[in-house]
Amino acid sequence: MVNQEISIYNLVEQKVNTLLSSKSQNKQVIDLSKLPSGIYFIQFVNKQQQVVTKKISIK
Repeated sequence: MVNQEISIYNLVEQKVNTLLSSKSQNKQVIDLSKLPSGIYFIQFVNKQQQVVTKKISIK
C-alpha cells in the first residue's frame, strides 16, 4: 500500500524523479547524489491527496 508519492522537479518544472513510499514512518531517505547542482522542488502527496512542496538547493 502506497502512503505517499514523492516527486522531484527542477526549476523549469520538469519531473526528474518519483518515489512511492509505503512506509508509515515520518522519515524517508532520498538519494539526490546523482542530480546536478541547482534548485529543486520536492513535492509530497499523501493518500488523502494533501500536497506539500519544499524548495531545496543542491551544491
